[in-house]
Amino acid sequence: MERMNMKCVMKLQWLQLMRNRLFYIVFLACTMVSLMFSKLIFMPQMQDCSGGVVAIQSAPFMCDVVVLYVIVNTAVLLNQDYENGSMYLMLTAGYSRIPLYFTKMIFIMMINAIMGILLMVTPVLFHTMLYGWGDTIGIGGYALRLLLVECFLCRISALMTLLSILVKRYYLTIGGGLCLLAAEWWLAANYEIRNACVPIITAFNKIFDYDTQFNSHFTSGYVSFQITDCLNVEQQGKILLISLLMIVVSAIVGCIYFRMDDVQ
Repeated sequence: MERMNMKCVMKLQWLQLMRNRLFYIVFLACTMVSLMFSKLIFMPQMQDCSGGVVAIQSAPFMCDVVVLYVIVNTAVLLNQDYENGSMYLMLTAGYSRIPLYFTKMIFIMMINAIMGILLMVTPVLFHTMLYGWGDTIGIGGYALRLLLVECFLCRISALMTLLSILVKRYYLTIGGGLCLLAAEWWLAANYEIRNACVPIITAFNKIFDYDTQFNSHFTSGYVSFQITDCLNVEQQGKILLISLLMIVVSAIVGCIYFRMDDVQ
């Protein structure tokens, strides 16, 4: 019975997603911002505009774009259930609370993981089609980083699902997520604090950790650089472990709260 309930809830989530115009608007807006940044703001200064260079040099900016997207998209997809009363209707119809919470969390994790990766690779594919991939980094190394990004997207989605269930309002969910992001920026101002604490909150800059040596060419106005891969097995293990821990803790706390919550 619970399996049927979860299947029905998942189907309902997909139907709501397909009809949600705000979902498409948010994604298109983030995509346009990422393309404009890579093409008009940063890349004109670079002599090498290949896809591999864009993949690494635009990563710090794209990290924040993806985090903002996950925050807003989670609020759009989850809080509508409270705003239009569908959450109350599902509970009064007999849907079990814990399977309902797990279904919604898995759905949010899945959507944010897919759309977040699309945001990451869109400017890379754009520049690859124009200038090729280049030989700055290997495609296999970039693919590994995308897999690690998926772990990050799942963990922040689980955390934002919990926050959305707690506050039940669009603006509170977005505001709480922005507070986390602001704390991330504050921590990033201190390199030692960033290395120690940032993976626990929202950032995944360390996934794209390269040692970049810039060489300025004042006569031509371009900048070239040499990149050395700094991502090691220990960092990969920390990313996987922290992601798994955040998902489990968020799921447990969310289930406990949602089971006792008085939904109206």
